[in-house]
Amino acid sequence: MIDLTSTPIIILVILGSVGVALPVVSIALKERPSMISYGIATLIALFAAIGYVLYQLALDHVAPAAIFFTGRTG
Repeated sequence: MIDLTSTPIIILVILGSVGVALPVVSIALKERPSMISYGIATLIALFAAIGYVLYQLALDHVAPAAIFFTGRTG
């Protein structure tokens, strides 16, 4: 069964919803899209996704398969 609260799914939802919402909002408002507003919105989404990953790392909710470095050097 798929865990809907797993980190990749949450990141996909954050970035995907912003990617879909930006054009929909600009069409709904009938405005000419501003590259600065798109850039600000995507940067906020990117920082939210990175923040979520760092939050999961801080709580030690990292799958063992996702850890590449174990501390052993040979």
